[in-house]
Amino acid sequence: PVERQSSRPDFVVLGYPWLSAMQKAKPTFIPSYQTLMKIPDAEAGAYEAPYTPLFHVSRDTPPTFIFITTVDHTVPVEASVAYYGALQQAGVSAELHIFQHGSHGVGLGSGDPALDLWPVLLEAWLRGRGLLAPTDVHS
Repeated sequence: PVERQSSRPDFVVLGYPWLSAMQKAKPTFIPSYQTLMKIPDAEAGAYEAPYTPLFHVSRDTPPTFIFITTVDHTVPVEASVAYYGALQQAGVSAELHIFQHGSHGVGLGSGDPALDLWPVLLEAWLRGRGLLAPTDVHS
């Protein structure tokens, strides 16, 4: 019976995602997985395509919520922007929030008035998709 059920998630939430981890790292960011795993340059290309999410977006990709900060010096914001663009091109429902302040790993926020709103934005996105019950409205 389990095999008859889909293993595809209903939605994806990505917080400061390292979507380009298997691509050659820019000098201003942490090394790529290829560098950390000591994969020789000659073999690196064999890992980039299979393990880079950007290359696997299709109309079947689950609806996605992404948040990242511009000043994240661990992962490049450009990878999230490119992934969002690929989702849009494939017709996948997606929402992207780029906050100016906040380092990598901010969790639920960092005390920055704008960044601290990302959980509220996520909740609204989930409610809008019918994944959370609507809030009670009292008159």
